[in-house]
Amino acid sequence: MVTRDALLKASTKQPDEAAGTRFFVQELHGRILLVLGDARSVLEYIPNYSVALIVTDPPYGVQYKTGHRKVYNTETINRGLKDDDVRARQLMHGTLWRCSDLLTSEGAMYVFCNIEENMILNEILKGCMPYSGTTLFWIKNNWSAGNLKDYAKRVECIAWARKGKHILRGGRDHNVLYFNRVGGKDMIHPTEKPVPLLEYLLAKSSSRDDLVLDPFSGSGSLAQAALLTGRYAIAIEQDRAFWNASLMRLCQSAIPVDPTTLQPELVLSSPSFSS
Repeated sequence: MVTRDALLKASTKQPDEAAGTRFFVQELHGRILLVLGDARSVLEYIPNYSVALIVTDPPYGVQYKTGHRKVYNTETINRGLKDDDVRARQLMHGTLWRCSDLLTSEGAMYVFCNIEENMILNEILKGCMPYSGTTLFWIKNNWSAGNLKDYAKRVECIAWARKGKHILRGGRDHNVLYFNRVGGKDMIHPTEKPVPLLEYLLAKSSSRDDLVLDPFSGSGSLAQAALLTGRYAIAIEQDRAFWNASLMRLCQSAIPVDPTTLQPELVLSSPSFSS
């Protein structure tokens, strides 16, 4: 089993050195590992059966532009994954299969997707997870940005699957969830998820001090939700601008951290990150 020492040994000493298969790791609040790098490389250093819950939104591609962004990176958003369905699905397929290996016997996985991708995503989950659950529907209480020539999309799917011993906490809720989307002026990432929604998913499928993972963390929303609910989290983001935005966001969350005091080396003391 790969230990945290292997992860640290493989990581770079400075963020500027993260490229290709190399990645950089920053610890925050003693609970969050914010990783700058390609998830396909980073996931190989996370021990199997160590993660209680995975919540993520793979990069299907976002083709519209809007000015209501604190951070906007055209190259990242228009990376071509939407236009190249084969490459997008290969990335999603390989990453989710690897993620399934990381889950404990009581683990679960939530994956955000649009209605068009939901059927394909569920087929992938049925292949890599023992049990594929009922699709959740997130009803956004306010409209989304997008193509002004079409109706605004107010519904987003959340495919979910579980290992055999997973039990939903707090009873059996219905599969329609009502949460406000992140407003344009507050949005850091174009597909950013609201923290209250992520807190709900964490509460339903994980416990305090569990380790949760987002291999496509974007603005770091899941990491923030994990911090606010007492979970440990690994958040992986390949884009430097969004990683920087996540870093600043998490520095201001829960326990104030002066970003000028952050060290490039990562020192972990929590047994939750060990093998």
